[in-house]
Amino acid sequence: MSSDQWDGLTDRRSSKGFVVRYELLGIIGIMVIQLAGSIWWASSMQTEVKYMRADIVRLTSALETATQDRYKPSDASRAHEHIYATIAKNEVRITNIEYKELDQSEKRLSALENRMR
Repeated sequence: MSSDQWDGLTDRRSSKGFVVRYELLGIIGIMVIQLAGSIWWASSMQTEVKYMRADIVRLTSALETATQDRYKPSDASRAHEHIYATIAKNEVRITNIEYKELDQSEKRLSALENRMR
């Protein structure tokens, strides 16, 4: 009996070519399903981004109009004056702290000099 003839006892489907062929078809099918899923996901993300952009534009324009209506130049000048006053107070505090630390270090130094004598 030649190797090309079927003897009726062995199953031709269990041959290596049959299994490999259907495994490849299965892998290709899975890849097609994954590709379709990724395309669907990307299109849904694009739609969400489009709506988010529209919301951002709408909220930005609403914020600009609300700010223009409420925030006047007099408010800005008051805010600037308050900021400059706060900065001046903080500079005075920093200067006082520096002088206190300098006085304390001078006292420690003089005490150390007196001990050394």
